[in-house]
Amino acid sequence: MSPTYSQWTSTENQKKLLGARITLRKVAGLTTEWITASTACHQARATKLGFDRTFMPLSPLALPSTSTSVKEEGETIIVTLRSADPIVAAEVLGRAARALAESE
Repeated sequence: MSPTYSQWTSTENQKKLLGARITLRKVAGLTTEWITASTACHQARATKLGFDRTFMPLSPLALPSTSTSVKEEGETIIVTLRSADPIVAAEVLGRAARALAESE
């Protein structure tokens, strides 16, 4: 897991935190299609519940104003969670780090 940042531009002196990039090792049954559907389901449920902080409190998918992309890179699957809101982006990164730490 690593932070994801905006690209440098000629008008910015620093990169802006956008969220988290999570790298998963490919295993049988874990596909980009499945992860895309699963993340969409979690985000839809969080939206329906009004982003209740008690619903999946460690999940970066349960935050408002986030987008998710999933892609394959060699033998890995990359899940990128982003938000243009700097407060939400920091929370995405923090939740991703805590969730991964608890899963080890």
